[in-house]
Order: sequence, then structure tokens, then C-alpha cells
Amino acid sequence: MEIQKRVSDISKVVDSQWNANHNYNQIREANEKRQQHFNKMFNIKDKKERDKEILEANSIEGRLKRLEGNMQASKGNELFRNRNNFR
Repeated sequence: MEIQKRVSDISKVVDSQWNANHNYNQIREANEKRQQHFNKMFNIKDKKERDKEILEANSIEGRLKRLEGNMQASKGNELFRNRNNFR
């Protein structure tokens, strides 16, 4: 059976205090995890992803796709309006 001292060695105490006050990497990682969780919970996208979506939407293909979608929606709306036209 090993007897343990109640008083710690001074070097261990100083090292533990220094690590408690200077754990910048652990704090940064915890903040990044918290930010990722928040972004995932509220469906917030990164700036790079938002910029990519904006560039895609403003490109020629994106505009054509949006125009085609609007035309299809308008066509569907016209068909629905004419179908329920009782006279």
C-alpha cells in the first residue's frame, strides 16, 4: 500500500495553475464547437457557402433556372385558375 502525501509538490501546483490560466487552445476549440452547434441548430451557413450560393443564383444558369421555375409556377397557376372557373 502506497502512502500519498496530502500536500502536493510545488511544481505540480504551479503547472496546474498555469495550465488552468493558459488553456487557449481548449477554449478556442470549445468556442468553435459551440458556434458549430449554434449554426447547425438554427441552419446558419458559413460565409463561403452563402457567397457560393449567391454567385450561383446570379449566374446565367441560376437566372435561367429561376425564370424556368417562375414560368412553370405561372403555368400551373393558370391551369388551376381555369379548372375552377364555374360559369
